[in-house]
Amino acid sequence: MFIHLDQHDSKMMEPYRDDPAAVSAVAAWVRETLAAMPGAFSTNSGHHVGLTNGAIFLQEQVSGVTYREVLANWYFGRDGSKNVIAQP
Repeated sequence: MFIHLDQHDSKMMEPYRDDPAAVSAVAAWVRETLAAMPGAFSTNSGHHVGLTNGAIFLQEQVSGVTYREVLANWYFGRDGSKNVIAQP
């Protein structure tokens, strides 16, 4: 399974936007949960959709790699990063 989830996803954070402690807790939960996945890409920039947004899919980077590169590494079994999670 491959998961793309922004740690500050604008839709996911709607109920918590006025509670900084809750926002931090949800973001930490996302990082912890995705760390156990075989494939993941997680930014912390507040985007809700990545796969159909060319700028995010092709250009946004975490640790020097794009969502596209990480997904391709995972899907095709290539060498390289398959689980990339931005740190706070």
